[in-house]
Amino acid sequence: ASMYGEWNQHALVSLKAKLLEKILGQVAGDTGPFEDFLSSFVNAQRGVAARMAEAFKGADGDDASLATRIAEVGTQFPAIEREAFAVLAVRRFLPGLACHSAEEEHECRFKPVLCPNAGCKERFSAQALQAHDAVCRCKIVACDKC
Repeated sequence: ASMYGEWNQHALVSLKAKLLEKILGQVAGDTGPFEDFLSSFVNAQRGVAARMAEAFKGADGDDASLATRIAEVGTQFPAIEREAFAVLAVRRFLPGLACHSAEEEHECRFKPVLCPNAGCKERFSAQALQAHDAVCRCKIVACDKC
């Protein structure tokens, strides 16, 4: 079940199709930001009663609600699909953060890497490795007094 009612398979398929259209730039006359598109789609999928209830509750999306919603979406929208959509979205909306090399084998700063520290499950681009390593909670650091 979803926070906004039972999951509707048709709505999910529609969302995925519309996301692809937007990401690939196939929505005629659409020049607005991606966030506007997502908001309008989500609002169109919820019933009037749900929107009114949310307005009266003043729900701005606390952390627990957000975590629940993310878990719900995750079961219906697998990580591999979300990752594919994310790659397309970055290339379309943030081209400065995507690799554009025609070379198949090259040292790419955008290559996805996993944190090398034991116990850390973070994943990021190769260019962010040093910044993450500086703040990683799983990194073993030498004692200053030893």
